[in-house]
Amino acid sequence: MPAGDHPPATETGPKRILIIEDDQVSLFALAQLVQTAGYIATTAADAADAIKSFETETPDLILLDINLPGETFGQQMDGLGVIDWLNYRHPDHRIKYIIVSCDDPGKHKGRTAAAQAFCFMQKPVETDLLLASIRNAIEDPLDAVQPATTNPESS
Repeated sequence: MPAGDHPPATETGPKRILIIEDDQVSLFALAQLVQTAGYIATTAADAADAIKSFETETPDLILLDINLPGETFGQQMDGLGVIDWLNYRHPDHRIKYIIVSCDDPGKHKGRTAAAQAFCFMQKPVETDLLLASIRNAIEDPLDAVQPATTNPESS
């Protein structure tokens, strides 16, 4: 990776990214990618683990899949449900989300916009595009949350 692709050094140290993905191969690959780029990766394989990880780690950004297995708090909770739950439980913590999913972005357009996802990237993701989105999301001022969009290349 070229030197300019590393995240900027900050006074608070490396930024934390929570990766929520039920496919173990994808989870490992995403974790390796963000760690190689200089971020601290925390992982979760379902909604319950994601909420627990958020409570203990307080990440700067969340990468998440929409389709997650299992129940949380007695109900089925997908990735967008995790966003809704975290926004409800932590209204003062303006966390940013990048959705990474095999689903068609149009299928979830309303929900991703309501959740104020930074962007929606369809799998398989292009690593350079994902890293650029991560940098943009982390460096973007918190009061300038962007509406969810699809990959620029697919427009």
